[in-house]
Amino acid sequence: MILLFTSIDTFRRLQHQHQHQQTTQNRRRTFLDRQMLTIMLTSIVLFLSTQIPLYIVNILNVLPGQSTQSPIQSPIVRSIAAFVASINYGVSSP
Repeated sequence: MILLFTSIDTFRRLQHQHQHQQTTQNRRRTFLDRQMLTIMLTSIVLFLSTQIPLYIVNILNVLPGQSTQSPIQSPIVRSIAAFVASINYGVSSP
């Protein structure tokens, strides 16, 4: 959420800078702000796309007796969701 709010603030600042006179230093600042905005938005999308499947699987498997999956399918689906979630960790870690 903090990253999303920061991205929105950066986007607003870019819009404000675009309306004013562009000096060389301001152009460089605008270029860096756009790069940061791109990185932040990419990070948000990556996090959501890798974590949501894991959370959905966990929510659906809260009551194992009422699950629509067979006992063999449940660990396989959980393993796949955990693998997708680990992609976020692997890409995000330095």
